[in-house]
Amino acid sequence: MAWIAGKATGLRDEGEVITLKLVPLATAWKHVAGDAKALAALCLYHSLRREGRLDDGPTEVEPEPEELAG
Repeated sequence: MAWIAGKATGLRDEGEVITLKLVPLATAWKHVAGDAKALAALCLYHSLRREGRLDDGPTEVEPEPEELAG
């Protein structure tokens, strides 16, 4: 999903300026230390992986959708 890195999102008219940052999953906790929702998501992910309820996920990079290509 490298094609989406650095894309700005959020509701600008509400003052939101959100830029997507892709980081390795193993070090994601370092980048979201102040974000409770992100930390909860990481905790849930690791718990589900430990219980074998999630697979390894995709092994290939997903191409940019044509409608987003610019």
